[in-house]
Amino acid sequence: MWPSQLSQPFQPRRPGEPRSFQAVLPPELWIHLAVVACGNRLEETLVMLKSAVLFSHRKIQFHIFTEDSLKPEFDKQLRQWPDSYTKKFEHRIYPITFSVGNPQEWKKLFKPCAAQRLFLPNSMIPTGLAWEDMLYPLYQKYKNAITWGDQDLLNIIFYFNPECLYVFPCQWNYRPDHCMYGSNCREAEHEGVSVLHGNRGVYHDDKQPTFRALYEAIRDFPFQDNLFQSMYYPLQLKFLETVHTLCGRIPQVFLKQIEKTMKRAYEKHVIIHVGPNQMH
Repeated sequence: MWPSQLSQPFQPRRPGEPRSFQAVLPPELWIHLAVVACGNRLEETLVMLKSAVLFSHRKIQFHIFTEDSLKPEFDKQLRQWPDSYTKKFEHRIYPITFSVGNPQEWKKLFKPCAAQRLFLPNSMIPTGLAWEDMLYPLYQKYKNAITWGDQDLLNIIFYFNPECLYVFPCQWNYRPDHCMYGSNCREAEHEGVSVLHGNRGVYHDDKQPTFRALYEAIRDFPFQDNLFQSMYYPLQLKFLETVHTLCGRIPQVFLKQIEKTMKRAYEKHVIIHVGPNQMH
């Protein structure tokens, strides 16, 4: 749900890559964040975009692919955010389109508009990547064996083209499976969650109350409020109610990025002068 405040403009630090890589990235580089939203996904998408603005220290370009009925509301909501936040991002809204094959067939592949994600490489990457040349023939060949729609098709594509695949570290796709049976993402324990994945509806039911609590805290957070008083402290109290779950017993995984954001805000606004006689 949220890109970390250590967000990368194109991709996170690769496993084994030295941390200094982060520091040498030019500060003017923007993060490009693409999302596909249809049906009842307006609120979830706005919460995700809000989290990106709250926890990223780089400017962001939002690329929103949505159906015509949602376009006005996306535009209205994003323009209503305070100036101190709208200056951190730009947004562009795109129609749902399928450049090859039967549009109605693509729309029925999985959940509404899910197949649009298969066409993001065409929209987001400069010409030169022959994505459609891989996509459509493989779809035609395997469509009768596909259960999970775009996810299955992506697996098929990258099985035949493994050199095109980048595997994210687990903290960049943190799911309930990483904690519901015991903590199994060491990177998240050390660095905190960078992207929270609310699959299987966990933001809206009681199966994983830690995930739901974090989603609702970001959704309800007033932009101009103090992050500690209106998000961090209430979340700590809320997490105490989730210790009956294994995810609720590792609250630091979910809180570290908020802590880092608060620390960065403090360092930005509070200047501490240290004289020569105070140096040790």
